[in-house]
Amino acid sequence: MGDSKAKLETISWDEAWEHVRAILPDAVYMTPGSLRAAAESAGRPITITHHANPPASSDYRTALTELLNLCNSDEHVIAITDHSFTPGGSPFLLHRSGSRSFADAYFKATGETILSGADVVFISPESRSLLLADHEGRVSLIR
Repeated sequence: MGDSKAKLETISWDEAWEHVRAILPDAVYMTPGSLRAAAESAGRPITITHHANPPASSDYRTALTELLNLCNSDEHVIAITDHSFTPGGSPFLLHRSGSRSFADAYFKATGETILSGADVVFISPESRSLLLADHEGRVSLIR
């Protein structure tokens, strides 16, 4: 990870949890499986789809844009990836309209695409929704 990480805006874990708990007060872990279970327990509507395979690195910008298009509005989105859990790591902040630039900066900083087959949590604070992508290709939208 080089200077590209500076181009990735971050948000504190406390702020990310504040937004998640506004949607799911009983959330325990910031993982797709745990958040999906909390949504089921709370009776929240969940829309589940599948994407065939994790997108190839040549298409990672389009894949992220298409995935975020499942959300309602052009708003700020908090992204929690495996890199958020590394020592000193934190959730990332992006604007939906800047998803292609974010995807490039994330790839340059980590050497991976954001949807590289790992678990990713997207929090949309304004629309109070969660978009969960897990390593099995399942995508869940919680409103």
